[in-house]
Amino acid sequence: MNKSFHIVLLLCALLCLSCSRQKLHEAQSVVAAADSLRTVGQPYTDSTQLAQAYTTLKHWQTIHSDDYARACYYYGRLLRSAEHYPEAMTCFINATHSRSKDHNILARSYSNMGIMCRMEGNLNLSLEMHKLSANQFKLAEDTILYYYALNDMALVCAEQNDMDAVNKNLALIEKGCTDKGVLLKILETKAIAYRNVAKYDSTLYYVDQLERLGYSEPTGYVIKAQAFNRSGYKDSALYYAQKALACPCSLNDSVNMLFITSHNDSTLDGDSILSITSERVDKQFAYTHQQEGLSHAVEILQQDLQRKPDRRWLYAVFITLFVIGGVITIVLRFTKKHRMAKKRQMRLVKQQIAQGKEVLAQTQIRHETLASSTKTMLENRRACFDRNCDMLRNSPNIMQELCWKDYQKMCMVVNEQLFFLADKLKLLHVLNEKEIRFCILIAIQCTQRQIADILPYSLNGIGKFKYIISKRLNLDARNLRDFLIKLAIE
Repeated sequence: MNKSFHIVLLLCALLCLSCSRQKLHEAQSVVAAADSLRTVGQPYTDSTQLAQAYTTLKHWQTIHSDDYARACYYYGRLLRSAEHYPEAMTCFINATHSRSKDHNILARSYSNMGIMCRMEGNLNLSLEMHKLSANQFKLAEDTILYYYALNDMALVCAEQNDMDAVNKNLALIEKGCTDKGVLLKILETKAIAYRNVAKYDSTLYYVDQLERLGYSEPTGYVIKAQAFNRSGYKDSALYYAQKALACPCSLNDSVNMLFITSHNDSTLDGDSILSITSERVDKQFAYTHQQEGLSHAVEILQQDLQRKPDRRWLYAVFITLFVIGGVITIVLRFTKKHRMAKKRQMRLVKQQIAQGKEVLAQTQIRHETLASSTKTMLENRRACFDRNCDMLRNSPNIMQELCWKDYQKMCMVVNEQLFFLADKLKLLHVLNEKEIRFCILIAIQCTQRQIADILPYSLNGIGKFKYIISKRLNLDARNLRDFLIKLAIE
């Protein structure tokens, strides 16, 4: 009963692990799809799948840290676009706390955190995040995005009215960058920096350069409207404010542009002014709500920076070790009986080995006895064969007695051993009758002169014929007689 319970428990654990692995593969495929869209400049918009991938990979962050960091970034980016700033900040923080080596994703996470801090107004924290972003892009060897991060740092410095820091960062970009998009961003940063320090001529100069280069974002219209409004050029301020409102711009910029419109358009009647004021109040309310979310997000970031280093991975290690220990304990318990059975089996095997050695020794003795008797038998056969060969070789009528001209008669009158030799040469080695006669003469150790008298060959021809037969039998000519004798007596 106990064993069955453990087996069921193990099967359930394996089933849970299999389901978990399937969810992991699905989450990784979602992250891969988001990666492919990012490479072509498009966001992944399925929030449900991203949320599931983020939740699944959170449990696997120790092993698949890169996938987890990317899931955090993509889900955080989607939450930020939906203005769920606290949740987005949490995702970006989790990405930076992961043990991922994907510097590009870490840099993008720091960059988004810096943007939210700048939107909230915490410029010092924003500058710190953009510095971390630039360092990560540098580690990733992504030069273009590194320059964009330097421009973000310059933009924060411009909001702080620190022109020296702005010029220092922009000089680093201009020194080595040739990318058109980055250079356009530099002009925008310069325009914002000079607007903030009330140098409106320089501001308009850089905005005009942006327009000549085809820069059509509403930021240029906003900068011009604010610059003209502060310079007292109401008509120009009104013109660019209306152009900015015709484009999608941020809530803060919309509030400012509506203010410029309501205070600089002399053609507006009371109802129109009330309508614009009402719209501005609504957007101001939305902007205030947005700032509350951003403030909460920045507060989360500040608390994270102040807390102790994250040790969650240690807890994960301890839990993993605990689980492994439990599994090992169960496995050892399962295998305890098997180990005892294996010991008994080993004792039986040792006994069988001992018995086998004894049987082997007896068998070896029998083999040695048999080999000795076989050797004696072969020696006797060899002696008998040599006597018969001597009698045939020394017979005065050797040519007439063996009927050398007629192969069939020869086989009938030769002794038993020579008959077997002829039969084996014909069947096993496929020699013809002429070659078999020659081999028999070699076997009885006839001289070349005797062979020449019996067979129609010259003395030189006999040597060549002997060499040819030896090659057919894969022998050296010197070993031919020994091979024939062995073939005859075995």
